[in-house]
Amino acid sequence: MNVVVFGSVNIDHVYAVQRTVRIGETMDSEGYEKHEGGKGFNQAVALSRAGVPVRFAGAVGPDGARLRERLEGCGVDTGLLETVDVPTGHAIIQVDEEGQNAILLSAARTARSQRSASAPCWTRSLPGTSS
Repeated sequence: MNVVVFGSVNIDHVYAVQRTVRIGETMDSEGYEKHEGGKGFNQAVALSRAGVPVRFAGAVGPDGARLRERLEGCGVDTGLLETVDVPTGHAIIQVDEEGQNAILLSAARTARSQRSASAPCWTRSLPGTSS
């Protein structure tokens, strides 16, 4: 079975905090990490690691080369991952001491740009399918 994952790809900015920031508050984080992420990205990597042949359909901006490389390094076919002329989506993630998180997401611009492309990837025929 071959699987096509159509979904989000984000650059995750993860901050370790004692507790999530409250309205009007500024506080220091206890740590910072930058990761590849997005629901679609995570699903594609998990499927590939489970031995399922995966193609990823989505969009990254000019700053998304690292995401493409990571997918390919995990064995995911990125032939349907388009590069569009807007920044890649990103998430600001606060993770507290108990492991609870709060996420601010900015992915809509990449998704909108992909949907408006003249030849969007999801309208192309995939090998083994008919158009």
